[in-house]
Amino acid sequence: MKPGRKPKPTAVKKRQGNPGRRPLNEAEPIFEGSTTPPKHLDRIAKNEWRRLAKRLTFHSMLSPADRTAFAAYCSAYSTHVRAELALQKKPNAFGYKTPGGVLRPWPEAAQSRDALNQMYRFQTEFGLTPSSRSRLNIQTPKSPAGDEAFLFGDDEAPAGDECKNDVAN
Repeated sequence: MKPGRKPKPTAVKKRQGNPGRRPLNEAEPIFEGSTTPPKHLDRIAKNEWRRLAKRLTFHSMLSPADRTAFAAYCSAYSTHVRAELALQKKPNAFGYKTPGGVLRPWPEAAQSRDALNQMYRFQTEFGLTPSSRSRLNIQTPKSPAGDEAFLFGDDEAPAGDECKNDVAN
């Protein structure tokens, strides 16, 4: 692997107007096909997949070749939601005391933090953070739903009541 920055996909360079004015890779593979969620994803992860996949596919930022990476993002999202719901049930948000009197953080806090770190890495790859979106210049027609519906969505994250059965006790 070469040192330095990761190369941007040709589709991203085209959307940005090829700011470096270097020759574009016109032979970059294009994958066609369905981007359905994998069967192993749980309900929370599949809801996140459905919330984002249509828009990403519309802007050619998600293809069948990206299915595994996007599934990993959705799985990390589900882990984060489950850990946060479990933390809300704890009597003390900061942690628990050991028999020796030492305050230890809940394991769910580490799970949530690790899932957020994983999510952030995948979000930057798919243009889902504000800074990664600011580098894109998408020149496709707007979808009927509008950007506000995409970002804040009609399909918000599942509420605690919806996930009660999904959280392991």
